[in-house]
Amino acid sequence: MLDNSVITRLKGGTRPRYRIADTRGSAKLDPRTTYWLPNGIVMGVADEKPPLGKIRESRDPMLLTLFVDLYREQNLFEDGGISQAVCRTLYTKEKVNERAEFDVFGFNKSNTYLDWDTEMVKKHYRDKEDLTEDERRNGSNCTIDFFNRIGILDSLGLIERTIHLFDQEDDGEIIHELSAELDVAARDASMSLLSEHHDVDHYEFLIPLPRHLKEATIVGTYRTTYKPRTNLTGGWYQDTQKRNKLYRDKYTEIVNRFCI
Repeated sequence: MLDNSVITRLKGGTRPRYRIADTRGSAKLDPRTTYWLPNGIVMGVADEKPPLGKIRESRDPMLLTLFVDLYREQNLFEDGGISQAVCRTLYTKEKVNERAEFDVFGFNKSNTYLDWDTEMVKKHYRDKEDLTEDERRNGSNCTIDFFNRIGILDSLGLIERTIHLFDQEDDGEIIHELSAELDVAARDASMSLLSEHHDVDHYEFLIPLPRHLKEATIVGTYRTTYKPRTNLTGGWYQDTQKRNKLYRDKYTEIVNRFCI
């Protein structure tokens, strides 16, 4: 690549620096079709092995393909992670109680849905006749390779599961992320709206919702662990922190109002 001028050496020595040439000339980048990969996946952070090195050890080129495609399909502002049009986990919703202007709902994980028709998923599609006897016996389908690779990226710490409360299931907007801290805050607020006879231990999440949010629900997806250093990422992070603080305060207000 050096010979073809695709890569230019800026500095030699034991810690060389290189620049990748822009082969597209002076054309401006289109933010709708351009996605950024963080330096950390190549260089690593601190003393860790770089993520690309970990992926190389898998000896599976399609694992790298999936990893890069996840960055293309990621929409932090709208989906909180990987596009829900590709993959999402839905939760059942059950009304537990109502008090004042709030309804308390319990949520449990239901099913994970994958859009087989998206280009990203099609790359990992395996024909039914190519499944092994053991895979057929275990009820595996044509997306087994996709989920196996997702599992590997998860185990390597390169993606993380993320769960958000949305104002509705389809085309909804994020209310707030269900981090561990907000999960506890929402449950505490919910408990302040319940009485002793309510059995809620079997719910994964317990959330008090203003009564007008009748369609609110929980949706899970994946998010890349290493974030690109872009203005978009910075804006998403600040927005997330503001939302989280706003709803922590709201849940604290409920506890202070209804706990006697």
